[in-house]
Amino acid sequence: KLMWDELPTLAKAKQSKTVNDMLEVLANGDMPPEKFLQFKPEAKLTDDEVNTLTDWAEANARKLMK
Repeated sequence: KLMWDELPTLAKAKQSKTVNDMLEVLANGDMPPEKFLQFKPEAKLTDDEVNTLTDWAEANARKLMK
């Protein structure tokens, strides 16, 4: 689970881990979870949405490394 609005309130190390976990999930095609898609198939992310989220996560990961 990721509460987007809580991400900035986490410690820097936790933010970094969360963003890296997100990148892994996106790369594996596991977002949203298959079980969720069984009930809401329309929620499947498009390639553009995956790219947008990946770009966002990568940019934030770089910021956290500074």
